[in-house]
Amino acid sequence: MPGIGAPQDSAAKLHAWRIEDREYARHEARRGRRFAFPSFAPTRTALVIIDMVPFFVTGNPYCRGIVPNIDRLAQVLRAAGGTVAWVLPAVTERTSAAEEFYGPDAEEAFRTAGGTGALAERVWREFTIHDDDVLVEKSAPSAFFPGRCALPELLTRRGIDTVLITGTVTNVAANPRPPTRAPWASA
Repeated sequence: MPGIGAPQDSAAKLHAWRIEDREYARHEARRGRRFAFPSFAPTRTALVIIDMVPFFVTGNPYCRGIVPNIDRLAQVLRAAGGTVAWVLPAVTERTSAAEEFYGPDAEEAFRTAGGTGALAERVWREFTIHDDDVLVEKSAPSAFFPGRCALPELLTRRGIDTVLITGTVTNVAANPRPPTRAPWASA
Protein backbone atom coordinates (compact mmCIF):
# COMPACT_ATOMS: atom_id res chain seq x y z
CA MET A 1 0.00 0.00 0.00
CA PRO A 2 2.90 2.43 -0.70
CA GLY A 3 1.96 6.06 -0.92
CA ILE A 4 -1.62 5.68 0.28
CA GLY A 5 -3.83 8.04 -1.71
CA ALA A 6 -1.07 9.16 -4.09
CA PRO A 7 -0.92 8.50 -7.83
CA GLN A 8 1.42 5.59 -8.53
CA ASP A 9 2.83 6.47 -11.95
CA SER A 10 3.06 10.25 -12.01
CA ALA A 11 6.26 12.10 -12.84
CA ALA A 12 8.38 13.69 -10.13
CA LYS A 13 7.54 17.33 -9.47
CA LEU A 14 8.18 20.18 -7.07
CA HIS A 15 5.64 22.10 -5.06
CA ALA A 16 5.01 25.61 -6.35
CA TRP A 17 5.60 27.12 -2.95
CA ARG A 18 6.69 30.60 -2.02
CA ILE A 19 6.98 32.85 0.98
CA GLU A 20 4.79 35.93 0.80
CA ASP A 21 6.61 39.29 0.78
CA ARG A 22 4.55 40.34 3.80
CA GLU A 23 6.11 37.45 5.77
CA TYR A 24 9.62 38.57 4.90
CA ALA A 25 8.68 42.14 5.90
CA ARG A 26 7.20 40.95 9.21
CA HIS A 27 10.35 39.04 10.14
CA GLU A 28 12.65 41.83 9.02
CA ALA A 29 10.68 44.31 11.15
CA ARG A 30 10.78 42.02 14.18
CA ARG A 31 14.42 40.97 14.16
CA GLY A 32 16.11 43.43 11.79
CA ARG A 33 16.99 40.84 9.16
CA ARG A 34 15.23 38.40 6.87
CA PHE A 35 16.57 35.10 8.15
CA ALA A 36 16.57 33.82 11.72
CA PHE A 37 20.11 32.47 11.46
CA PRO A 38 22.16 34.37 8.87
CA SER A 39 25.10 31.99 9.31
CA PHE A 40 26.02 28.71 10.92
CA ALA A 41 29.11 26.58 11.46
CA PRO A 42 28.92 23.60 9.07
CA THR A 43 30.89 21.35 11.40
CA ARG A 44 28.24 21.89 14.10
CA THR A 45 25.33 21.42 11.66
CA ALA A 46 23.32 18.35 10.71
CA LEU A 47 21.06 17.87 7.73
CA VAL A 48 18.26 15.70 9.14
CA ILE A 49 16.43 13.83 6.37
CA ILE A 50 13.03 12.52 7.41
CA ASP A 51 11.13 9.47 6.12
CA MET A 52 12.64 9.29 2.62
CA VAL A 53 11.80 5.59 2.31
CA PRO A 54 10.05 3.76 -0.53
CA PHE A 55 6.67 3.72 1.23
CA PHE A 56 6.47 7.52 1.15
CA VAL A 57 8.51 8.28 -1.98
CA THR A 58 7.26 5.70 -4.49
CA GLY A 59 3.71 6.96 -4.89
CA ASN A 60 4.33 10.62 -4.18
CA PRO A 61 5.60 12.75 -7.08
CA TYR A 62 6.42 15.60 -4.68
CA CYS A 63 8.69 13.37 -2.59
CA ARG A 64 10.47 12.20 -5.73
CA GLY A 65 10.76 15.82 -6.85
CA ILE A 66 12.79 16.83 -3.80
CA VAL A 67 15.27 13.94 -4.02
CA PRO A 68 17.85 15.83 -6.17
CA ASN A 69 17.76 18.87 -3.88
CA ILE A 70 18.17 16.76 -0.76
CA ASP A 71 21.09 14.95 -2.39
CA ARG A 72 22.78 18.26 -3.26
CA LEU A 73 22.30 19.60 0.27
CA ALA A 74 23.78 16.41 1.73
CA GLN A 75 26.81 16.56 -0.60
CA VAL A 76 27.51 20.22 0.18
CA LEU A 77 27.15 19.82 3.95
CA ARG A 78 29.34 16.69 4.03
CA ALA A 79 32.02 18.50 2.00
CA ALA A 80 31.92 21.36 4.52
CA GLY A 81 32.40 18.95 7.44
CA GLY A 82 28.76 18.67 8.52
CA THR A 83 26.68 15.66 9.47
CA VAL A 84 23.94 14.01 7.42
CA ALA A 85 21.33 12.12 9.46
CA TRP A 86 18.72 9.79 7.98
CA VAL A 87 15.60 9.23 10.08
CA LEU A 88 13.43 6.24 9.20
CA PRO A 89 10.16 5.07 10.70
CA ALA A 90 10.56 2.07 13.00
CA VAL A 91 8.17 -0.84 12.79
CA THR A 92 5.89 -0.28 15.76
CA GLU A 93 3.50 -2.46 17.71
CA ARG A 94 -0.11 -2.72 16.68
CA THR A 95 -2.47 -0.61 18.71
CA SER A 96 -6.23 -0.78 18.85
CA ALA A 97 -6.42 3.03 18.79
CA ALA A 98 -4.42 3.26 15.54
CA GLU A 99 -6.42 0.45 13.98
CA GLU A 100 -9.68 2.14 14.96
CA PHE A 101 -8.47 5.52 13.67
CA TYR A 102 -6.93 4.41 10.34
CA GLY A 103 -8.69 1.10 9.71
CA PRO A 104 -6.81 -2.23 9.81
CA ASP A 105 -5.21 -2.09 6.34
CA ALA A 106 -3.95 1.50 6.59
CA GLU A 107 -2.80 0.94 10.18
CA GLU A 108 -0.68 -2.01 9.08
CA ALA A 109 0.75 -0.04 6.14
CA PHE A 110 1.73 2.93 8.33
CA ARG A 111 2.99 0.69 11.16
CA THR A 112 5.45 -0.98 8.78
CA ALA A 113 6.12 2.02 6.50
CA GLY A 114 9.84 2.15 7.21
CA GLY A 115 10.46 -1.41 6.11
CA THR A 116 12.80 -3.92 7.68
CA GLY A 117 16.43 -4.83 7.27
CA ALA A 118 19.58 -2.74 7.33
CA LEU A 119 18.78 0.96 7.72
CA ALA A 120 20.97 2.06 4.80
CA GLU A 121 19.13 -0.35 2.49
CA ARG A 122 15.75 1.09 3.50
CA VAL A 123 16.51 4.66 2.38
CA TRP A 124 15.16 5.66 -1.06
CA ARG A 125 17.32 4.03 -3.75
CA GLU A 126 18.51 7.29 -5.37
CA PHE A 127 20.41 8.40 -2.28
CA THR A 128 23.95 7.42 -1.40
CA ILE A 129 24.62 6.78 2.26
CA HIS A 130 28.13 7.60 3.47
CA ASP A 131 30.01 5.83 6.25
CA ASP A 132 29.93 8.94 8.47
CA ASP A 133 26.18 9.47 8.06
CA VAL A 134 23.88 8.88 11.01
CA LEU A 135 21.04 6.39 10.48
CA VAL A 136 18.31 6.07 13.09
CA GLU A 137 14.77 4.84 13.51
CA LYS A 138 12.01 6.80 15.22
CA SER A 139 9.08 5.13 16.94
CA ALA A 140 7.05 8.33 17.36
CA PRO A 141 5.97 10.98 14.86
CA SER A 142 8.87 13.25 15.87
CA ALA A 143 12.52 12.19 15.81
CA PHE A 144 13.00 14.55 18.76
CA PHE A 145 10.32 13.02 20.99
CA PRO A 146 12.11 12.00 24.21
CA GLY A 147 12.93 8.32 24.41
CA ARG A 148 11.60 7.43 20.95
CA CYS A 149 14.68 8.07 18.78
CA ALA A 150 18.44 8.10 19.37
CA LEU A 151 18.94 11.15 17.10
CA PRO A 152 19.21 13.88 19.77
CA GLU A 153 21.88 11.98 21.71
CA LEU A 154 23.85 11.08 18.59
CA LEU A 155 23.86 14.69 17.39
CA THR A 156 24.88 15.94 20.84
CA ARG A 157 27.85 13.53 20.86
CA ARG A 158 28.98 15.02 17.54
CA GLY A 159 28.74 18.57 18.87
CA ILE A 160 25.79 19.46 16.63
CA ASP A 161 23.90 22.59 17.68
CA THR A 162 22.10 23.43 14.43
CA VAL A 163 19.78 21.24 12.38
CA LEU A 164 18.51 21.70 8.84
CA ILE A 165 15.43 19.54 8.35
CA THR A 166 14.23 18.12 5.05
CA GLY A 167 12.35 15.12 3.75
CA THR A 168 8.67 14.35 3.85
CA VAL A 169 6.06 15.44 6.38
CA THR A 170 8.78 17.33 8.24
CA ASN A 171 6.28 19.60 9.97
CA VAL A 172 5.34 16.55 12.06
CA ALA A 173 8.17 14.05 11.91
CA ALA A 174 11.07 16.23 13.04
CA ASN A 175 9.62 19.18 14.86
CA PRO A 176 12.28 20.25 17.39
CA ARG A 177 10.01 23.00 18.79
CA PRO A 178 11.24 25.98 16.72
CA PRO A 179 12.63 28.63 16.90
CA THR A 180 15.50 27.03 18.79
CA ARG A 181 18.62 25.67 17.17
CA ALA A 182 19.07 22.58 19.30
CA PRO A 183 16.47 21.96 22.04
CA TRP A 184 18.33 18.88 23.29
CA ALA A 185 21.73 20.56 23.66
CA SER A 186 22.77 21.66 27.13
CA ALA A 187 24.14 25.16 27.53
